[in-house]
Amino acid sequence: MNYNQFTKELGNEFLIIKKDEIVQSIIDVYPKNIDGSANLDVGFKLVEQKSTQSRLLREVQREREYEISKFSSQEIGVLALYTVVRGKFDNLKID
Repeated sequence: MNYNQFTKELGNEFLIIKKDEIVQSIIDVYPKNIDGSANLDVGFKLVEQKSTQSRLLREVQREREYEISKFSSQEIGVLALYTVVRGKFDNLKID
């Protein structure tokens, strides 16, 4: 799964922020509230360290970050991010 497929699958339900910096590239994913604003209390982050070509998957809880896993492949990292986002937030849907 690449970044374009990722945003196509999650873009309507989640706020996705991609930041490209010199040292690292970051993809932040936060669920949207009912009014469409982002719920910044909980989310996930994939951080690509350009110097080591590694990707760190982190959970964000109220401005604290907890490392979940580390990947060497960009596609595996994005797929893991998709999996944890769906696994965590699909259970929270209320009709």
